[in-house]
Amino acid sequence: MNFRLRTLAPLFAVAALTFSGCSKSDTHELVLDDTAAQLDKMAATLATVTDKASAEKATKDLQAIAVDLKKVAIRAQALGQPSADVMAQVDSKMKTIEAKFAEKMDANEKKLKGATPEVTKAFTDSAEQFIPAMKAVADAFTAADKK
Repeated sequence: MNFRLRTLAPLFAVAALTFSGCSKSDTHELVLDDTAAQLDKMAATLATVTDKASAEKATKDLQAIAVDLKKVAIRAQALGQPSADVMAQVDSKMKTIEAKFAEKMDANEKKLKGATPEVTKAFTDSAEQFIPAMKAVADAFTAADKK
């Protein structure tokens, strides 16, 4: 399953370019930390899928996570271009976040290999419904990058 790659590669690529600090109370690190927290929630939510009912619940939970990610993306839109130093810090931290997230998603995918076809379909259907929300978030980060 290429869910992780199709939905998150644009987010990771663009997010790394957009975090620089928005106000005295918001910083690039806070925005990045909030992004990581939402991705952790996403992986944990997908890990709960064991049948059709849990996939339906996961779909609802993923939509709520997408709303929270959209809020983070709006914050990112308000950010200016980072300095070279900030960019280096953000890039390093983003690589760590991406690696941890990939590990969690790989575990979810391995879990599916032994699952029944119904569970696999339920998981895939749940994940596929999240793709439009992730695209909207990636688009918001892209808009921030163009500022």
